[in-house]
Amino acid sequence: MGKVSSFNALVQQYSDVADFVTVYVREAHAADSLWPMGKYALKQQTEMEDRISAAKTLQEVGISGRLLVDSMDDLSAYVYGSLPERLIVVERSKVIHLSGVGPGNYNLDEVEDVLKKIK
Repeated sequence: MGKVSSFNALVQQYSDVADFVTVYVREAHAADSLWPMGKYALKQQTEMEDRISAAKTLQEVGISGRLLVDSMDDLSAYVYGSLPERLIVVERSKVIHLSGVGPGNYNLDEVEDVLKKIK
């Protein structure tokens, strides 16, 4: 969640060429796991209502764009390898950029370069 302000700046700058969507996936460092971490250490969700409630923490920190919630079978996390987070740019139903797994292995500047080419 440390890169939210930088992400929000991209949303603001490129909202005319891209729709920004965040998909909340299961907790990577849940409070009830071996490696609880962070200010928002939440318990692992076992029901969709709990996952939706947990996703609201992203709204609390002020993340811009549309917010979706992964299914309880973790389909998005599985398909995109997005646990704990990953940046993906899709153009005309085709993935044109797939970042490393974050927060340490992706670069918002790379995403911006891709968006500049689309613009």
